[in-house]
Amino acid sequence: MKDEWMDITLDLRERGSTGDVSREEPLHPLDIVLMLYDGMVEFLVRAIKAINDGAMTEKSRSLSRVIAIIEGLYGSIDAEAGGQVAGNLGELYCFL
Repeated sequence: MKDEWMDITLDLRERGSTGDVSREEPLHPLDIVLMLYDGMVEFLVRAIKAINDGAMTEKSRSLSRVIAIIEGLYGSIDAEAGGQVAGNLGELYCFL
């Protein structure tokens, strides 16, 4: 899962919010988190569609991406710098 998380975040850093690989400014960490949240929703929608279509391989693939994103977000929490907000996010990611 960790390799999949790295692939996702590296791809987001390269593309930026516009999908442009020639982007000169690096993305702000908050932008990356928001893009990852959007990705989770997109992969959940794909998983639901796959379940309805009986496409279990696609369902598994989509849910694996969701899990990889959540694990990566959880692993990137800086509890010392983030204080109570970091703790709340950690609890949220564990719940998901």
